[in-house]
Amino acid sequence: MPNEKVRYLKEPDEIKEKIVYVKDKDLIGFDSSSSLVFQFRYWKMKEFNISDNFLAMDDDYFIGKPLNKTDFFYVKNKKVLPLITNTKFLKLNKRYVEKNKYFYKMITKKSHKEQSNQDYKYSLFLTYSFIMNIFKKNSIFVPKFPHNTIPINVNEIKEIYDLIEKSKYNKTTLYSTYRHIKSLQFQTLYLGFTFIKYQKKVHSIPAKYISFKNSLFFKFNFPLFCINTNAYQNSELSKKFFIVVMEKSFPKPSPYEIISPKSAMAINLIKQFKTKTKQLKKNI
Repeated sequence: MPNEKVRYLKEPDEIKEKIVYVKDKDLIGFDSSSSLVFQFRYWKMKEFNISDNFLAMDDDYFIGKPLNKTDFFYVKNKKVLPLITNTKFLKLNKRYVEKNKYFYKMITKKSHKEQSNQDYKYSLFLTYSFIMNIFKKNSIFVPKFPHNTIPINVNEIKEIYDLIEKSKYNKTTLYSTYRHIKSLQFQTLYLGFTFIKYQKKVHSIPAKYISFKNSLFFKFNFPLFCINTNAYQNSELSKKFFIVVMEKSFPKPSPYEIISPKSAMAINLIKQFKTKTKQLKKNI
């Protein structure tokens, strides 16, 4: 994380028995705005006493229902390993991948937007091509990244890190100070590489990718969900409504978070709404 603390959580000393803050620079050794530089160095989190197996989440991922360790991990030869938690797979051939890689490369050259959907697609097909070259295959069958929480293993990440280090993508992916267009995608590469090499078991966890503009009308009844806000201009009013929706869906705060004035306002609005609803039902 780039900051000293997360603004919606209590002071670090109050929650240190469960939550440890690790600054980006302390892990990677230099300043970078690229999340990939950090993610491909998750293996270095061992220096901060992290487990060999853990869950990787971006800042817009949520866990919406109780889940167990067995939903994410399994035991093989007395070793704990991450499951593939998505049953959607892609069958890709080299011709298709190279064609799309070239297509999105041309589009991104013409585009002046940073981190656009075209940039993402170009990076995606670079990653598929990289996986094919690693295994010397003309076609691959790989899990589709569900844009949600995934279980990972530090030793497997280190193995992938070393492969990138020896490749032409080492500077753009591992050492860039910004999100370089010629970078490899972390989750797609991790899922594809480990599935092919280690023949991972698959256990589906229902997950949903939601754009912010649709989130006000969405029932958050999925074990895993992502709410993406980057692609849309969101009004202050829609943000306030969203706070109410989230507070109604998840009314019980954790012991680690700060109850902000906005949250308190949302909780009070929900309580008032419920009271009024009950009164109206009695009068009908």
